[in-house]
Amino acid sequence: MKFLMIPKQTRFPVGTHSSHANVILTIEKEYNIRLKHIEVLKCKNLGDLQRLVDSKLS
Repeated sequence: MKFLMIPKQTRFPVGTHSSHANVILTIEKEYNIRLKHIEVLKCKNLGDLQRLVDSKLS
């Protein structure tokens, strides 16, 4: 399992509805993957998101 590593310089606006979208977009850009909306919605926690990203990378 690889751990998600988001660059330290990446800033996410806190307290906005777009902050989750910004995290997903950053992950997609950083790992050059595409996450389907329905896949992301099924993630209940960061572990689920980690497994989803791992599945896209393998």
